[in-house]
Formats: sequence, structure tokens, C-alpha cells
Amino acid sequence: MFKKLDGFTLKLIALLSMTIDHIGVFFYLDSGWRIVGRLAFPIFAFLLTEGYRHTHNRKKYFLTIALSGVIMQIPLFFMQEPMFNIFLTLALGMLALYGIEFKNYFLVGLILLSAWIFPFDYGLYGILLIIGSYLLKNRWLLFSIYSLAIAFLSQYTDHLSVIQLYATAALPFIYMYNGQRGRSWKWFFYIYYPLHIIIINNLATLVMYLKQ
Repeated sequence: MFKKLDGFTLKLIALLSMTIDHIGVFFYLDSGWRIVGRLAFPIFAFLLTEGYRHTHNRKKYFLTIALSGVIMQIPLFFMQEPMFNIFLTLALGMLALYGIEFKNYFLVGLILLSAWIFPFDYGLYGILLIIGSYLLKNRWLLFSIYSLAIAFLSQYTDHLSVIQLYATAALPFIYMYNGQRGRSWKWFFYIYYPLHIIIINNLATLVMYLKQ
């Protein structure tokens, strides 16, 4: 398969997918919108593992993701959203990668248990996908089977919808990754997440008010 997509392009695909997903959530649209949205997290998970491999400062990388997640949680709190946002899941997943690299399996087990107990977005499935993206890089057939298996199990471990199986549709985009970072709009991606949720939520609220 042609290696045509750099990291920047993958992020744009994930952002578009995520935006479509959230429009479907806030406007109570049909499941087709949610299905398209399943592409986002596998791409974010894969790019996190690439960042973990290649960053020159893992501590800074982790703190950037974790602090962004904490800041992003503030508007979600006022929107009465009970889930911990995706950046907090990614930060937790990065800790799991650290545990795997340094063979601290107690830490890995603690992280998996936390993801299962506490309301992290994508929960245990999310952490397992991050771990699989890291350990099974370039073992595409095995990773495909693994991704399908944990997506199926997520119906029972995380109470995710059966449409999570459509997350495997993100794999061809990941397989087309050419190993290049591409353009660096670092802060755009961090700002976009809370901003688009606030905008979509306000628009949905306005539409519901006008319909009354």
C-alpha cells in the first residue's frame, strides 16, 4: 500500500472524523455520523505512539498532553460531561507505554485497571489500542486482528456501542503513514478540541431553543 500520508494529514483526517462524530452527538443525528467518528481515536492512538518513539523530551510531551487534558476538562465540567476527555486517555496511555518500555508491569496493570474503573473516554479499549499500536507497529495483519478483537470486546469491558467495530476502518489510513511528521500546527490541534466542542454544543443548544 502506498505510503502517502504524513502525521499532519493523519491528524486532519482524525479531526474531521471527530468533528463529524460530535456533530452527530450534540444534534442527535443518526448512527452514520457516529460511524464516521470511529476513525478518529485509532489515528490519535497511533500518532501518540509515534510521538512517544521520536520525541526528544518525553516528560514535556507527557505534561503537554496531560495539562491540555486538564484544561479541556473545565468546559466539559460546566457542560456536565461525566467522561474524562480524550487527551486524558492519551496521557494515561503514554504512562502505559513508559511502563512497558521499562518493564514496570505493576504500573501497566494499575493503568489498565484505572481505565476500566474510571470514566476515561474509550476506557480500557483506548489504553489497549495505544499499547497495541506501540507493540505491533509494522505487524499490520496481527494489529488488524488485535484491533478488531478489542473493538469487539469493548462492548463488554467499556459498554461501547457495536459501532466501535468500525474503528478498524481507520487502519488503511494508518498503514499509509509515511513516517514523516509533516507540518507542525502543534497548538492548533490542542486548541481545536475544546473550541469545536464549545461551538457545536452552543449551536445545538440554539437550534433546540429555536425549535421550541
